[in-house]
Amino acid sequence: MAKVANGDYWLAREALGLGLVDELSTGDELLFRVRDSARLYEVSTEARKTLLQQLLGGFGIAARKTADVIAGKLGAL
Repeated sequence: MAKVANGDYWLAREALGLGLVDELSTGDELLFRVRDSARLYEVSTEARKTLLQQLLGGFGIAARKTADVIAGKLGAL
């Protein structure tokens, strides 16, 4: 415990060698393995934009333009 509980950090392969993780894989590899039992959801920035427009739509043109700008920034994430 003293070897790993000292505030240091390790790269993935080092953590594997120290027994801190069971295995290394990518997110795609994990999703491929559990694809038959996992619930996967598609996220769309259009839904965010629509929600923002609905929330701010009653406040006039400036608010709608603000919603469009915010939705565009969220879409870039």
